[in-house]
Amino acid sequence: MAAEGNPLGVFLKTYLAAGERPRALAFLDAGPGSAMEYSNVGAALAAFAVERVSGESFAAVSARRVFAPLRMSNTSWTTPAARASLVVATPHAYRDGALLALPQPSHAVYPSVDLRSSAHDLARFARAVLRDGELDGARILSAASVRAMVQGDGDQALAWQLRTMGGARVAGHEGEDQGATTALFLDLAAGTGAVVLANGDAFGSGNEARAAAMSP
Repeated sequence: MAAEGNPLGVFLKTYLAAGERPRALAFLDAGPGSAMEYSNVGAALAAFAVERVSGESFAAVSARRVFAPLRMSNTSWTTPAARASLVVATPHAYRDGALLALPQPSHAVYPSVDLRSSAHDLARFARAVLRDGELDGARILSAASVRAMVQGDGDQALAWQLRTMGGARVAGHEGEDQGATTALFLDLAAGTGAVVLANGDAFGSGNEARAAAMSP
């Protein structure tokens, strides 16, 4: 569920353990720091570590340490029902040649999904990353932390995907849920980036043109 729902600790205990023993399939068969692999649950585990250290919810820490300093006023982990001021689009699915309005999504692994934001707000976050963690006098990350996040082998860095687009090596992330398709990619060398938010599914729509529009 979203930030105001299922606590991260409860979700992770049921996912990572079977009774009192670790679930082997939930863990990467590699030594710490020796390999990187995409993991939604890994994002939830990192968020839980933040909660244990800070004593606050990950949603609260995100708002205080990232959203507020960058003036991302229309960004939140909570659902519209929990925050009346949040302006959101209605998700739509393209089915049988028509658009079908869907309810707002909510997932157990909310730190890897369910962030509501605007293109303007995400562009401010992108600019901060391109400027080594600082924007308009507000620093959210050290330059060393930014470099550590976007470096990796193959197509995976620390939560960021690594891709080649138009001959340029870029770092970012793309995703899709029922009724929504998103992408944020940054050309770190050129200092440019792109944010795409669509309140319709592309890859799951069965429409080749929609999928091609969101493909690298």
